[in-house]
Amino acid sequence: MAYPLENDLFPLNIFEENYQKLNKILINGFNDLAKNEGEIWLIPQLAEQYSIQILSLTQEKLDIALTHYYTNNGDLVLDPEFVLRVYPELKILEVMQYHDKFGIQKSYHSDGRINPEIKIQLNQYFGRWVDMLNVD
Repeated sequence: MAYPLENDLFPLNIFEENYQKLNKILINGFNDLAKNEGEIWLIPQLAEQYSIQILSLTQEKLDIALTHYYTNNGDLVLDPEFVLRVYPELKILEVMQYHDKFGIQKSYHSDGRINPEIKIQLNQYFGRWVDMLNVD
């Protein structure tokens, strides 16, 4: 399978690095998806404030939502939520969408064209955000 994301604008290593960073905070990583009937779980240190949900799963890719929650005046508030596309066999992932209290940013336009500036910003931000989880 060819790398679906690599081109001159997007160095592949950011997608590989983000895959590794996310894989570290999962109990069984992406390798056990088939064995776990498509379920994935965050490590216990993150399970109370974060959730991970499979949006779609095919043989080649997996779309997931990774969400942080906090309580504000008794209400559960989502901030932020990342929609990620993971290619487990290739060990890469890309941020498809980012949602926070200020709005939604998408890596692709509705017609499927790449929004290059947003795509690189979201993928860089995701890498820094996962680093801040401090789970080592």
